[in-house]
Amino acid sequence: MNKKIYKIFTVTAFLMLMTGLFIQGCSKVEDNLVTAPVQNIGTHPSGWGNPDSAAFHGNYLANNHLNISTCKQCHGSDFAGGIANVSCYRCHSISQVHNSAWYNPSDSVNFHGRFIMSNGWNMDFCKNCHGADFTGGLSQKTCYRCHEDGPMACYVCHGDPGSHYPWPPKSLFWHFSNTEQGVGAHDVHMNPDSNLRVSAQVQCTECHRQVSSFSDTNHIGINPGIAEVVFGPLAKTSRFGVTPNPQWNRTNQQCSNVYCHGYFKDGNLTATPTFTNPGSVVCGSCHGNPSTGNPLPGGDHPPGYTLNQCYLCHSTVINSSGVFVNKSLHINGVINYTGK
Repeated sequence: MNKKIYKIFTVTAFLMLMTGLFIQGCSKVEDNLVTAPVQNIGTHPSGWGNPDSAAFHGNYLANNHLNISTCKQCHGSDFAGGIANVSCYRCHSISQVHNSAWYNPSDSVNFHGRFIMSNGWNMDFCKNCHGADFTGGLSQKTCYRCHEDGPMACYVCHGDPGSHYPWPPKSLFWHFSNTEQGVGAHDVHMNPDSNLRVSAQVQCTECHRQVSSFSDTNHIGINPGIAEVVFGPLAKTSRFGVTPNPQWNRTNQQCSNVYCHGYFKDGNLTATPTFTNPGSVVCGSCHGNPSTGNPLPGGDHPPGYTLNQCYLCHSTVINSSGVFVNKSLHINGVINYTGK
């Protein structure tokens, strides 16, 4: 065999050998290959969506310091679907990493308080990441960082976070003016500072049902956002044969037939104070002359007396200058009579 023929034979044999090896390599199924991590290929293992599974994605995120940047590779930078065409919002009504508006009370849509309100104040979804007691849970972010007594404390949704008073202002709808529904005359009835009241301090249960906890069925009620008015014993105080039948008109924001505002012996039985109008109640509205403000009732009271003579019979309540000396004895269900 000459050199030329030998060279052709050698090259041909080499090409046939390489072709055979290539075909064998492509057709053989290898089961010992190193696979890409789950988070890189976007196919989640069984149990990824099951909170009871060790493979639950919440556990995965917790173990990886809640780094969800890898999720964006398939689900998009806004978690709305991306190349996976599967939105995280299908299960999560808001992404697990809250944007800046989530903490901004002036944002009427994205602020977390507004979001919770729009969901009927159902905070169960928060517990999925922050734990059943809101102290951190899988997210390791406690709600107590901002809410000193927890997110379910009364003053968080309605009341004053500074003083921890549970009554408005603020109201559920972020109103602060006493002319706004939901705020009204709450503070002038309830503030422990007697300088801000004209009567004994009124308790929540004088106008609303007793509530023992956030989840109490008497709390949120069947109409979330509307505080049902249910009058307590003070408004129903019966004296000398005069028995009130308290009524509340939500449309007009007025109460009527209540002991607190004139439904008693020698009182103004037709008085209808407006909860959102501070000017609707003056000294004389409940007993006496609402036009002049003279509080002298009719009946057995001596004619001609003015505010400056009330002390002659009620000195424990008011002085000769017509100034209250003890507001806790005014509108308290008892006639504090000291005699002349």
